[in-house]
Amino acid sequence: METTSESDIVLIENDNIQKGILQDVTNIEDDDKNETDKIFDEYEEWLNGTLEIIRKQRTFGNYYRWAKAIRNSLEGVHKLYSNVKTYQNRHTNPRTWKDFNKHTMFLE
Repeated sequence: METTSESDIVLIENDNIQKGILQDVTNIEDDDKNETDKIFDEYEEWLNGTLEIIRKQRTFGNYYRWAKAIRNSLEGVHKLYSNVKTYQNRHTNPRTWKDFNKHTMFLE
């Protein structure tokens, strides 16, 4: 009959702890991915809905007054678009973190 030494028990416990930690991290990553997918779905829904509204207003001929009225609301979207386009058109990599902004910090 084979006996288990104390060192074997410690190794088994450590292995089980590591597996548990890895499983917890994997679950967190899965939860983060699901949450991120929901966020991206929301953004797409908002932007597609906004684009649809803009196109309808243009076909109704209500684009001049309405476009002026919503300009401030869409300024943030314009800034995001502009920052990302500028970043993508760079010929060199940013030298330091100061070359990034909140829109381009985590772009891939």
